[in-house]
Amino acid sequence: MIKIFVSGNQTELRDDRFIVKETITSDLILKDIFEIFLFEDLPATGKNPISAYITEVKNSDI
Repeated sequence: MIKIFVSGNQTELRDDRFIVKETITSDLILKDIFEIFLFEDLPATGKNPISAYITEVKNSDI
C-alpha cells in the first residue's frame, strides 16, 4: 500500500484535502492501492503535534 500524506495549514485548501481523501477512499480500486493520511484525522493525544506530524511524514511514501 502506498501511503499519501496530504497536508496544508488548517484553512488552506481544507475542502480540497477532504475531497482527495474521499475520492481515494470511496474508489474500489484506489482504496486498495493508497492509504491517505490527513493530520486532521489524527486524534488529540496530548503529545507534541509537531513530533506526530514529522513521524507521519517520515512514514509516508508521497
